[in-house]
Amino acid sequence: LAFVWPSESSVSNSEQNDGKGGVYTVHFDGQGRIKDYKQRLGGTTRNCAGGIMPWGSWVSCEEYAGGQCWQVDPKGYRSPARTRLVESHGGNFESVAVDDSDPKNICFFTTEDHEYGALRRFCPSPAYVNRGWDMLHNDGRLDYLEILDGGRFTWTSSLSRGRETANDYFPYSEGVDYHNGKLYLVVKKIKALLVLDLARRTYRKESTASGLMNGGEFYNDPDQAISFGDYLYLTEDGGRSPGVYSRETSTGNYYTIFEPWDQGRFENDETSGLAFSPDNKHMYCMMQRRGYFMDFTRKDGQPFHGGTMMLKYHSMHKPGTVFSEGDVE
Repeated sequence: LAFVWPSESSVSNSEQNDGKGGVYTVHFDGQGRIKDYKQRLGGTTRNCAGGIMPWGSWVSCEEYAGGQCWQVDPKGYRSPARTRLVESHGGNFESVAVDDSDPKNICFFTTEDHEYGALRRFCPSPAYVNRGWDMLHNDGRLDYLEILDGGRFTWTSSLSRGRETANDYFPYSEGVDYHNGKLYLVVKKIKALLVLDLARRTYRKESTASGLMNGGEFYNDPDQAISFGDYLYLTEDGGRSPGVYSRETSTGNYYTIFEPWDQGRFENDETSGLAFSPDNKHMYCMMQRRGYFMDFTRKDGQPFHGGTMMLKYHSMHKPGTVFSEGDVE
């Protein structure tokens, strides 16, 4: 899984077993030429996804029974350190999101890819709020999402209740992201997206496989999520043509960004490492199992958050054609 850093670095997790995982960085100059390649974290296991922090570090999540979440400095000025985002006994952790809309009440959310994978919320103690890196390694409150009747939810200090509600409502959660007061939780097992209004403590659930406005097929497991402008971008794991899709936050409509079609070459692959360039004019992602890295731009040269994206689907099932792509105009 790769993530292109919004500076001059690219951060990549290594999802290897038995302590052979880690985090690596590729460094670029101002013209995009590679300058260096460094390992920033080693000795970890199945580093899956994670999350970018507002101060420029990366949190890498281990996805195995004793997994932890590690804070990593892409430039190597600080040594990597285990965070307090999750319990010391560990778990199959996946992704991290940050709600920093209130500087006095910053909270971090961590998903666990397990049928009883509770959603964690860690809020640093007031003494450590706005301390950047140090917030993740000092005292704070750790609690868990609990779904209530009537489209409501609360936070509980009981891990067992958090696990029960995960099994009932969001087993095997994957991606998570925060945007404009909403927390978006991707649930691959039931192919759903939970949208939580954090202020009102209400939520709604919608199917990610319910249909696309511009053609294509998003029928398999939704995976990672990243908000950008008025769109929530989603990756896909498995199926004939795992692609990248978007959900327009103002309407709730789903669109195809791209799907790979090449005579079964990418069947049951997984799109990952979704990210945008510093100038927001490039969208990057990977085909994880085949090892392809892709770079997308808008035809009009505009940044991905600028103007209206008129997403049109063009089916291209001809021999030798690599992609069935959603042109971004």
